[in-house]
Amino acid sequence: MYKLLRILLSCLAVCCVSYVVASPKIFSTRNSVVNVKVYTTTSPYGGVGESKGTAFYLGNGLFCTNSHIVGNGVSTYDLMFELDGAIVEAVPVWSDPHLDIAFLRVVNKNELPKKLEPLKISDKPLKKGEQVFVFGSSGGKAGSLHQGFVSDINYLVGHFSEHSTVLSINTHSGASGSPVINADSEVAGLLFAGNGSGSAFAIMAPYIRDVYNSLAKGQTPKRQDLGVVVRFESLDEIKKYLPKLRELSKDYSKNYPGAQKKIIVVRNVWDKSPAQAAGLKANDVLWEIDGQVIANDYYKLHRAVNEAKGPVKLKVINEKGINEVSITPKDLSNERITQLVEFGGSTFYRIDPFVKSVTGLDDGVMCSRISAGSFYNKFYFFSMEGNAPDTTPYLLIEGIEFRGELMKIKTIDDLVKAIGKIHTALQKEPKTVNKVNFRVFYVTMGPIVVFDYKLNSSHSQLCALIEYTRSQRPPRISKLDVKQGVWQHENLGG
Repeated sequence: MYKLLRILLSCLAVCCVSYVVASPKIFSTRNSVVNVKVYTTTSPYGGVGESKGTAFYLGNGLFCTNSHIVGNGVSTYDLMFELDGAIVEAVPVWSDPHLDIAFLRVVNKNELPKKLEPLKISDKPLKKGEQVFVFGSSGGKAGSLHQGFVSDINYLVGHFSEHSTVLSINTHSGASGSPVINADSEVAGLLFAGNGSGSAFAIMAPYIRDVYNSLAKGQTPKRQDLGVVVRFESLDEIKKYLPKLRELSKDYSKNYPGAQKKIIVVRNVWDKSPAQAAGLKANDVLWEIDGQVIANDYYKLHRAVNEAKGPVKLKVINEKGINEVSITPKDLSNERITQLVEFGGSTFYRIDPFVKSVTGLDDGVMCSRISAGSFYNKFYFFSMEGNAPDTTPYLLIEGIEFRGELMKIKTIDDLVKAIGKIHTALQKEPKTVNKVNFRVFYVTMGPIVVFDYKLNSSHSQLCALIEYTRSQRPPRISKLDVKQGVWQHENLGG
């Protein structure tokens, strides 16, 4: 009976721990958290209209949030403060789709609430079992508080690799961009996803600190990469196939107790990347960088690559043995979408890193978003309406034929010239002529459902006859001033 009583008391203690109330100091951090309202008018492949998320204040007029909230289209941003009800306009000054980190800067600092206090980024890494709090706009409810625990500190997720933390916490849509607050009332992570059924994912604090420190100094954050996407694997499992790994990992658990016997393995290599040029391939083990054992610390690898001023030296283990390779990282800071072309109800853009990861293409002009009612719906898929599955099309535009002239499309400039000819030709026609026709040659880069519900296989080469009418909005190009975070618009074809 006594033994049973002890068990019951232990269970009660565990339950009580999981429902510890946030202290006044922790609760006060919610004053530095804002609801972000985004209204997007033009987007390359994301949604348009209104969306919401969360951001938090770190100082110098800078608010941290997720890249997927900021997006990469033409948008306006309002920060809504629960502290005093203020609504303040902001602009994006940094967005990294690889890490899903973005920063917004308020247009006028004088409009910020007087009592607004910046949150501090924690120097302490989260530990498994540690209690955390999340303030945000979960479910669209501004200022909502969620409480949970760290369930895993070794997780890699998404199209790109970032060392993430898994939280046992139940958040919903709108919580993305929320700060993860530890017991010291400091930012220990940035929430970027959740499954709505008890688990959420957060980016580690060091990634946030690196970007913020650069922006606070008025500098552009460095963003370099080798061109590999990685995963964690069990050391014991990989040792079965790589004899050389057994020798190197003899005291692994002793030397790296927090690694949970996990190591970093290449999942895939980007086409035409520095890693591909150096011969890296899937299932290679990344063991050392510049003489330091990586173990399971992907952030160590990320930072060494990001700060490199020249080649980095990697020790790679595969079926051929132990190899040392020298790789010069690639600068990714100039690969953001900075031009959007709208023509005939469709939006065109240059391939960015996300689309590269989806299609495998290195460069080119893409079309992924077509408005309902546009003549571009003659492309073989349902874009906005109908009974087809909700899939994002990735269409590589290869050429436009107009009045016997075939114009190859390899760059945005090529597209602008072709559009200019079509638009100018229509303007020169008598007023009784309401349209001109042209043909677009394109390649599907993914499964596309056509009008009769048959499947066009990936990389199908197709052609569509398009009508351009006077009733459509004049074509325009939008260009992003990256430093100011502002889009400038210009009509095409006169």
